[in-house]
Amino acid sequence: MFFIFEKIDIPSSQKPYRNKCRPCLVQLCLKSGPCDGTEYSGKTYNPPPVIPPAMKAEEILATYCTGSMFILERQDVVVGILQDNGVKKKDAEKAYSIFKQNHPFGYSGDDVPPVDTDMFFRAGMRYLDAADDLVSFKKAYWTLFVAAVRGHPEALFRLGMLMGGEYEGCPFTEVRSAVKFFRKADEKGHPDSKLHLALLIADGFRPDTAEEAMSLMEAEVSAADAGEDADTLLDAIAGLRGGDAAPALEKLVSLSEKGVSEASVILDAVYREGYRTEKDPGLADRYWRSVSF
Repeated sequence: MFFIFEKIDIPSSQKPYRNKCRPCLVQLCLKSGPCDGTEYSGKTYNPPPVIPPAMKAEEILATYCTGSMFILERQDVVVGILQDNGVKKKDAEKAYSIFKQNHPFGYSGDDVPPVDTDMFFRAGMRYLDAADDLVSFKKAYWTLFVAAVRGHPEALFRLGMLMGGEYEGCPFTEVRSAVKFFRKADEKGHPDSKLHLALLIADGFRPDTAEEAMSLMEAEVSAADAGEDADTLLDAIAGLRGGDAAPALEKLVSLSEKGVSEASVILDAVYREGYRTEKDPGLADRYWRSVSF
């Protein structure tokens, strides 16, 4: 779901909240339809919760603190999320402390509470749209993670973008994590995961297998304007998969010598794996060093 931000003219006396979305200056709401701002009532206005109030503080804590997701470092994040949902800071900190004592390793197995993954995805996107510092980006990350860890394709994809550095201003990025999220999103059928995974090669990501390298380079070539080299590359990939490997490898070598990095990526994986040819780690490394995106 995408949100359009517009500049609106509201008297300065009615601007207690900064940098909110249109038209009622609510930063984190679940409104999915048009809004005319009628809910806005000056300084007494309270932004609606990120998560519907039917979820109590303990339920929210249990949702965010599941298994390996539960780490003490996240206290500021989870407490902040509770505050966003109308819990006073003192009460939120107390609830977190009690939860930590009773569930030192979080919930796991059959104890994991069921959640509305779409709701958490929407809430995560609202955090992400408004994120501008470490804590707000962490709120976005962990809220999306609640949906992602339960298999939500778009949440997985957005976390891949976030960890891959595609969101400006994010103070924490990690290519390895981005790769994992994009791979999971691709397994769930997200149509853009392969292309974004291919873009991470410029940041040092090295495909594990020849099949992965070929599928990623196919996605990249298909997204760009097709040319003679692109057609040759696709023909070579088809030949490697099911035709005569020797001519296909010759085509890839020729493209690599012309500076086509997509061919070098595939040759690297082919010789590392020994895919339809003999393994040659030294030759694989040589092709990998020639990759330049």
